[in-house]
Amino acid sequence: MKNLINELSAELEALDFEETGIESMLERPVQHISERSVKYQELSKRLEDLETMAALLHSTTESHTSWSRGYVSRKKPEGTLAKYAGKFGKGFVKFTPSWESTRYCFVTYYLEIEA
Repeated sequence: MKNLINELSAELEALDFEETGIESMLERPVQHISERSVKYQELSKRLEDLETMAALLHSTTESHTSWSRGYVSRKKPEGTLAKYAGKFGKGFVKFTPSWESTRYCFVTYYLEIEA
């Protein structure tokens, strides 16, 4: 998890957004500017999601992992989080892609730590 956060931080820094004068902005193609800002927004959103995921997972304990029917994009190997309140308790579930099947994904249950 920390490796992904560090990699995304490095990519954001590599985009090198510096304030420049209007002349240099006019020299760049408009499409290039929008592609760059979209990439920046995607990376910053992904970094924010990873940091949120790390904070949530820190306050819970991993219960178990199982298969679930459904597709999770392989472009986000860190997966996605969703709130969970069900048979096993309250907490979060993390959906991660399966590299063996596109019809099924892995579901890891993270339950709240009872004090």
